[in-house]
Amino acid sequence: MILELDQSMSNRAIIGIIIFIISTHLWAQNSIYTTRACVDSVIASLPFFDTKTLDDTMGDDWNFQDVSYNDSVDYAYEITLTTQRNLYVDTCDTLTNFDTILAIKDECGNDVSIIESDDGTVDFCPEASVEPPNYASIIDSVTLQAGTYYIILDGWSGAMGDFAIAVGTLPEIIGSVIASDDSYLEIHFSEGMYTEATGEGPVVASDFEFIFDQNGGTATGVTINTLTNGSGQSLTGGEDTIRFVINVEGESTGLEQITIRTQTNSSIFNSFGIGLLRSVSIVQNLSDLNLPILLSTVPEDESIDIAINSEITLEFSEPIQNSDGANINDDNAENSIFLKNYGTNESLSYTLNTLNNTNFTVVPDSVLPEYSYIQIILSNIQDTNGNNFGSTTFQFRTADETPPTIASSALATSNEFVTLNFNEAIYSTDTGSGAITTNDLNPNFVGSASCSNLTMIGISNSNGNALTGGETTVRVTFTLTGPPTGDETIQFNPNDGASIFDAAGNPMSADEATNLMQINPSAGMESAEIDTVSNEFVDLEFSAPVYGNESTTQPVYVTDFGIEINSNNGEATSVIIDSLKKISGEDLVGGEDTIRIYMSFNPEPSGVETITISPSGEFRIFSQDGVAIPQSESIGPINLIDQSPPSAEISIEEGSINVDENEPIQIYFDEALQIPEDTIAFLDSLEENHIRLRKEDNQGDIIPVELSITGSPPILSITPTLQLGSEETYYFLFNATLQDMLDNGGEISYEITFTIRDYLSPFVIDSVFENNSYIDITFDDEIYGTPYAIGAIDENDFRVEIASDIVGYTSNITSVTDVNSNLLIGGEQNFRINLEYNFTPSGAESLVVAPSFGRTIYDESGNQMDDTEFLGELLKDELVPTIETISLPHNSYVNLRKPTILEFGFSEQIETENIDYSVTSKYAATVPIDPVFDSDGDTLIITLSPQGVNNTNLTSFDSISIQFDYFEDTSGLTGVPISFNYLTPMLADYNLDTVISYADLEILRVAFKDGDEEYELGPATGVAPQFILDPDSKFDIEDGMVFMQMWSWFQANYGEIIDDTELVGRPLNLIYQGNKILFILDESSLSGQFQFSYRPGSSPVILNHRVSTPDRFFIKSHHTEKGFSSLAFSRSQSVENDTIQLLIPDEDDGLALYYEISDGNNSILQKGVMDINPILIPQTFTLYPAFPNPFNPSTTISFDIPESEPIPSVYLNIYDLRGRLVKSLINGAKMPGKYFIQWDASNSGTGIYFVHLIFGNTVKTQKILLLK
Repeated sequence: MILELDQSMSNRAIIGIIIFIISTHLWAQNSIYTTRACVDSVIASLPFFDTKTLDDTMGDDWNFQDVSYNDSVDYAYEITLTTQRNLYVDTCDTLTNFDTILAIKDECGNDVSIIESDDGTVDFCPEASVEPPNYASIIDSVTLQAGTYYIILDGWSGAMGDFAIAVGTLPEIIGSVIASDDSYLEIHFSEGMYTEATGEGPVVASDFEFIFDQNGGTATGVTINTLTNGSGQSLTGGEDTIRFVINVEGESTGLEQITIRTQTNSSIFNSFGIGLLRSVSIVQNLSDLNLPILLSTVPEDESIDIAINSEITLEFSEPIQNSDGANINDDNAENSIFLKNYGTNESLSYTLNTLNNTNFTVVPDSVLPEYSYIQIILSNIQDTNGNNFGSTTFQFRTADETPPTIASSALATSNEFVTLNFNEAIYSTDTGSGAITTNDLNPNFVGSASCSNLTMIGISNSNGNALTGGETTVRVTFTLTGPPTGDETIQFNPNDGASIFDAAGNPMSADEATNLMQINPSAGMESAEIDTVSNEFVDLEFSAPVYGNESTTQPVYVTDFGIEINSNNGEATSVIIDSLKKISGEDLVGGEDTIRIYMSFNPEPSGVETITISPSGEFRIFSQDGVAIPQSESIGPINLIDQSPPSAEISIEEGSINVDENEPIQIYFDEALQIPEDTIAFLDSLEENHIRLRKEDNQGDIIPVELSITGSPPILSITPTLQLGSEETYYFLFNATLQDMLDNGGEISYEITFTIRDYLSPFVIDSVFENNSYIDITFDDEIYGTPYAIGAIDENDFRVEIASDIVGYTSNITSVTDVNSNLLIGGEQNFRINLEYNFTPSGAESLVVAPSFGRTIYDESGNQMDDTEFLGELLKDELVPTIETISLPHNSYVNLRKPTILEFGFSEQIETENIDYSVTSKYAATVPIDPVFDSDGDTLIITLSPQGVNNTNLTSFDSISIQFDYFEDTSGLTGVPISFNYLTPMLADYNLDTVISYADLEILRVAFKDGDEEYELGPATGVAPQFILDPDSKFDIEDGMVFMQMWSWFQANYGEIIDDTELVGRPLNLIYQGNKILFILDESSLSGQFQFSYRPGSSPVILNHRVSTPDRFFIKSHHTEKGFSSLAFSRSQSVENDTIQLLIPDEDDGLALYYEISDGNNSILQKGVMDINPILIPQTFTLYPAFPNPFNPSTTISFDIPESEPIPSVYLNIYDLRGRLVKSLINGAKMPGKYFIQWDASNSGTGIYFVHLIFGNTVKTQKILLLK
């Protein structure tokens, strides 16, 4: 909204008055304008302000495009603009008192509007008289071109009344300019601007927002220093040109942009208070202050190995041009870009391409010269803003793209090497590094019959040194197989097309080759003749005279020859050359074609050996032309004559072991012997004079032998005529002088000891069985699980058997280990066989152990063990004694009046002298017993002897423990400690039902009457219930007193009333006499019990009854702390009716009676519960204090429930201090009356608890304390 401008209402009213005065004056001056039919007024100039009243007299000449406005009568203004203007129109004024609508149209009567407006914003026009104020209308901004327009004012939905209208132009930014050095930025406005809406004050920097966009440039920010007018002077207000003095961070490139706009719509104003809209902004680029630079080139400066057909690309930081301002193109490029060959300074022509004056491509008109530096010189260049580039030069080197070649080659006269010359430096890799090797060359050799092969042995430079790479001359050395004749040729070429490279990585073609070179002829070895008498020399004949040097000035020497011997299993193993002579015996002088070579052998040859003679090196022996005889030239093999006596080998070496007892001793001769025709005599002579076989050593017993000789060369066999013992040692001697067929004679002698192999099966030499769990066994030898002296035996190699009278007893082998229980690896002698049983051995069972039938038990010689049993023994007793039987079960009752015999039967005979047991009582200091073992020693009889031992009886209501701490069997095995517990009954609990009741009273009365001493109770010592009976064989008051004390003790400790609602027989007949209640026992009611329940802590009831006599017993007890009293009786059938009187205390407010009455046969006649106190129903809901409190472990909670309709539910709960529910005692409806509820807190811990009682909507709470 334009007119609002965030200014105060008073300022706006002043502005409106000013506009009104000016407009009225202008209207008066222009009243000569004539309006048309659809126009009510003409706006002659701006700003314009007018007031009118819209009424029925004004016609409805215009229609609004928005039909929802429901327009009617209207008022129209005509305005003509000579230039484009940005207008505002509004009716916001105190005079406006109806809902206005506005429209602008461009043609009289046109239904289509340029713009229409109804309401302003909520806070638009608070001063308008219309309600709500925003029903005043506004067109806050509309841009109109030059022309005539119509402003229409109407009322929404036919509304009419007074209005005021304002029309004016909005201030605008019409342009901007920036200094060439970015020192300031000028903004031009459509009119003078102020900082206040009152048309006062110069604008300030804080009125504007500067937004900087780097936009790919290099400057990083802009800040405003000051604001001045266009002349650089201070602002005073009303300037239409404002200069922003700025500071640019970094150097600008012209790409950076600044967006300038006002901070708000009410930051700066024109003279009429109209604000410059924030949406009106200007975007200004910074100046270009950067010099153009060359960003990149391809190829890069100083790059090498550039292809000769490459193009050159240039990338600048911005568009460039010639220094004269013309764009650089192919026609004028020579003024700025110069291309030349740096080595020759030759200018190179090219074609230039560019699409954006930033990126250029230089295309040479022809391929670039190889391996040359190419230069590009750049000059006379500027950017489009005139910033000079200066000049620069960059260069690159083109690639060497021509492969290397072999320029020449030459063969040395001595056939020792070939020299290869290349046209440029060569390498073994395409990276210009590494020296070539013989593997990179291929020798094409054409040989002859005597010289069939050539082998390269090395490569070096021209000085004979190792190659490093980059050589132009190399020397290839080689050897020949056999002497050349001169007909052989050699030619070298690269091994393949990737063997030899120049520095640029160009490979030499595999087709590149040297010239064909002819091998120089040499001398050969023709023949060799050995001395047939003594192998002393050999005469060696050559095909031509020979010398010891290339210049043929020296004779050959011993060191120039090599000689090798091949023994062929003969005697001689080495040979040396002693000297060289002419055949005549004279010394050599050089040029001889036959040479005598003297030799010596070690040992003497046996006639099967051969020798071979050759030069000792490649260049040791030369022909008369100075050509070397190849080392591969040789003569041989040359057969030697036999000079060695016969020798032999024996089949058994000294110290041999594991010798087969069935194999003869054999001596193998290496050649035929001179054996007489009488072979038997010859062998007998050997046996008698030259051969001895003895036991152990040379002093042992002689073992007779038989001899035989067979084969050629002969084999002498010596066979013992006796069986040689397993693993026994023997001594053998052979000593004789024998001759071969050439009369070479020599002594042959052998003296050895050897041991026969182990051929006996292994067996167990010892076994130890001290523990049923394992058996330790020892073998006579090391034992393995395979016949190959590897692997270990295991549990499957043995079997065990149990001999027992009891069927089903078995034993298993769990594992086999060494005696330290370690795993076996094979080769052990001592073993542990670990056993398990399916029973506990008692010592009567036998164990048999033997190898299994599928055994794999071997000694180190592979002898298998047989299946003979090696152990049979009784098992050790491991069955610990136990108590198997007892005559009286554990926790049974024993008799207080008669001896009780307890028999403890053991599982086996016990060492009666070594048993430790005790008999103790919980309450008594000693227990009277009489112990004895039976004759078998396996049963202990303990008699608990009332009055039998020291005249002592057992204690009533006691626990007797018989603890066996130690007992052992005859094998010394001890049993596990064990105890047995027995109970003594409560004295007076005749029927042993753990209750002292009227039934026991009935038994006492009958026994008392009959004088049955078995039921005596007194006299007795001690305190109830731990009485010790000491009967005196009579019934009297002491018996009754003991019963009374036991009954009272029982009632006090266990006599809680059991809320048993079962009703038996007719209800009890009660007679009420005030606070007295009577009930009559008729003749059938012979025994029974009455229990009265009342509020704990209150006064007990008063019970009146007849005095006890032998025919009737009455006993009673009161327990006020628990809230109950008891009365028990027993009568004979001969007595008349008895009346029992009950007196209820005045303060007692509730009494319940639990009764049970029996006849003479102990059958229940009457049983039930009844309220015997017909007191009034409680009038109020009351919770009484719990009793006792504090308590342990139980307390009684009493409360009253009054009458209520309907009957509400009752909830009685116990909570702990943390509010957790502990126990729910009541949960449901209860009839009106008094209630007594007991809570047993035995399972709860010490602490404070809360009783929570709810009756309907009423809640009562009290605190109780449990102390343990």
